Amino acid sequence: MSESKILAHEQEEEVRQVVTEACVDMLGACGLPVGKIAAGRLVALSEHDLAGFIGFTGRVRGSLIMAASSRIFSATFPSMPGSRSPTQDDLLDWVGEMANQTLGRIKRRFCERGLDFDTSTPTAVKGRHLGARTPTREGIIDLVLTAGDELVSICFELVPPATGPIFQGAVEAIPCSQEGDLVLF
Repeated sequence: MSESKILAHEQEEEVRQVVTEACVDMLGACGLPVGKIAAGRLVALSEHDLAGFIGFTGRVRGSLIMAASSRIFSATFPSMPGSRSPTQDDLLDWVGEMANQTLGRIKRRFCERGLDFDTSTPTAVKGRHLGARTPTREGIIDLVLTAGDELVSICFELVPPATGPIFQGAVEAIPCSQEGDLVLF
């Protein structure tokens, strides 16, 4: 049995809205003014040298990749006034954590719509041209947001359930933690 890897148009639009809201919320929580780049506008992403990625599984499965410059991740790194600048290892940890927190915000919005999933451990990489990807692919939600004077690229790929829409009509929300909740494992 083969599974459909592409969301129906109306489902993709709802997922795109959820992903966009979660990303804007995460970057805003880091103190960055966030704006959207028009869909379909080609943007040179050659300055993206760090990327965090995290997968998820359950009734739906997929991955989230967040790529940007070291400057963005340094500017958003949580530190106390007067503390030292983050090391490269600190930044890589933070990149993974930003991907994790962004996916957590997406998960909360999915749970509000009656759909839960399990997340994997985030990871991060350093390289060149990590956010550059053309042409866009069907079924992949690619976002480019402005964060201050910088660009942040988001790629959200989702394999929808084999049957039925991703979000059912009138469903009961699934309880989950909120941003800022302390969750111990």
